[in-house]
Amino acid sequence: MSNTSSTAHDDPGQGHGHGHAELHPGHFHHFEPEQAYHAAKFGMWLFLATEILFFGGLFAAYAVFHSKYTHLFHESSKALNPWLGGTNTVVLLLSSFSMALGVDAAQHGKNKKVIWCLAFTLVCAAIFMGIKYIEYTSKFSHNIFPGTNLFFALYFCLTGLHGIHVVLGICIITWIMTLAAKNRFS
Repeated sequence: MSNTSSTAHDDPGQGHGHGHAELHPGHFHHFEPEQAYHAAKFGMWLFLATEILFFGGLFAAYAVFHSKYTHLFHESSKALNPWLGGTNTVVLLLSSFSMALGVDAAQHGKNKKVIWCLAFTLVCAAIFMGIKYIEYTSKFSHNIFPGTNLFFALYFCLTGLHGIHVVLGICIITWIMTLAAKNRFS
């Protein structure tokens, strides 16, 4: 006698009898939706706290050394281009705004808006990295390197680490855009 009836265990897309497959098919199979939400939110806050501690330590080092070596920092900062730095600041603020709009769009299931907002964020990231390229090549052409002095050691450390974050962000945002293109946000 053959059994032709199907159970939730027979179809991997239907969950495993816990009743949450209808809410998130194929997702959160180990957690209830509310628990998964709180775990993800806690994880994001934990990530942000580590970033604040990491960059906070670097900014604290900058502040301490700036107060100790005021003349060195003042003279070295003359090699920086305030227009490029100012432009990058505006670009970062615009990208933060467009990213926030993208998150809001994802929360409201507006996948096309997610894609447009994140595409704008990626354009901002490319502009930021292009300006960093111009700044770095200018420094290198004037024989200014991380080992030049303490100011430039901190400058290259802070801006280089931020650049790495931007590149990682580009990868993550691209992945999120592919999810939005598949209408994964509802």
